Amino acid sequence: MIAFIGKKIFVEERNLKTTMMIKDGSGNLVERVMPNFDSRYEARYRILDWVVEPESPRPEIDFTAYDHYSNPRFPKVETPLLFLEKHDGQWFHSKYLFYDVSKTTDGDWAICGIPDRYKGNGDEGLDFVEPLSFLKPDIEKPCISGTRAKRIFDYQNVTRFLPDQWHRACNLQLGYPTNTFIGTGSHPTAKEEKDAARYKVCIDKKRFEAFR
Repeated sequence: MIAFIGKKIFVEERNLKTTMMIKDGSGNLVERVMPNFDSRYEARYRILDWVVEPESPRPEIDFTAYDHYSNPRFPKVETPLLFLEKHDGQWFHSKYLFYDVSKTTDGDWAICGIPDRYKGNGDEGLDFVEPLSFLKPDIEKPCISGTRAKRIFDYQNVTRFLPDQWHRACNLQLGYPTNTFIGTGSHPTAKEEKDAARYKVCIDKKRFEAFR
């Protein structure tokens, strides 16, 4: 996982053509173009500042992004904080995850307020906030505190990235697919209930090891 503040060079929709051979009414195999579940975008950004660098940082970076609603929001932000993950040697945008950051008076990048993008988790994220002032303050909505870009990454790491890694690792350890939520069905079996308890122990252990 890497993170950076960037400036858009281009973001272009480039959907891949997916086809499938199916039988028509006469029993003949014909090729059909399948609809895409998500729209695909190719992007290039100029790096303004690294928050978490790759092994070989460059002044520009190319990545792929997907958006189910065909209307990605991050290209509309002038200086977004973006998070990328690497798969098979290519960078991909962590879906829907970005922040609209601004320059602070001490030369850093930050947002006003807490790093919870959905503002629905009560006071979660308050520990990452500190007094800040911005170079271009919003006169209508004065801001006296905020979260620096590095601390935004720390917040996401604690609340999203690490738990996702723990979830996949514990599922694999128990012999389940990585995207399974063990014991959450309406009528879990005795084995599933037992595995759910083992899963919780596994998660608690990884959390303890990460923050001890």
